[in-house]
Amino acid sequence: MREIIGMELHGKHNKWIETSLPLTDYELLDVIECLGVKPGEPFKSEICSYNEQFVCLSGAMRPNLSLVELNVLARKLAELSEYEACVFAGLVAMEMEKRKGPCELSTLINYAYSTDCCEVVAGVKNDEQLGRFYFENDFFSELANLPDNVASLLSFETIGKKTRLKEGGVFTRGSYVVQTRALKEAYEKLDLTVQ
Repeated sequence: MREIIGMELHGKHNKWIETSLPLTDYELLDVIECLGVKPGEPFKSEICSYNEQFVCLSGAMRPNLSLVELNVLARKLAELSEYEACVFAGLVAMEMEKRKGPCELSTLINYAYSTDCCEVVAGVKNDEQLGRFYFENDFFSELANLPDNVASLLSFETIGKKTRLKEGGVFTRGSYVVQTRALKEAYEKLDLTVQ
């Protein structure tokens, strides 16, 4: 499984370990044992690196993370395709814009399971390109059948910006991502125990 998050963990009696997530349940228990703590007991952790597809997580998570929940998130992220990783980054960016700050791990886990709830327009990187895409693909019936000399006077940047703000979409990793369906509530159904 590909590495998603690199971490440094500090336990009791100056014990510490460097590891990367995701871990299997056995590896996770091993790490906890090496730190001299019990499952569920708090310890200090520091995220050192992210897989390049998931740098969107930098600044997106609150401090004092649950290692078990973070590992669940990393496991799901490791399964995502490039397209799904792009959707996940878009969902995180939308949430960060709404909150103006970090998210709960439960929210990020729900996003990782909700990558089929969005549409992606690949190669659209700014408002001008978005406006042109929507115009050229007849998303606006009121602009259909405009003569070329009139269409050339349109501000595609303005059209794109108004559309993006109305839809709540974001630009991420060279694509436009917009949520089109309700997100899944996967977190509540997960087994977060380590055995």
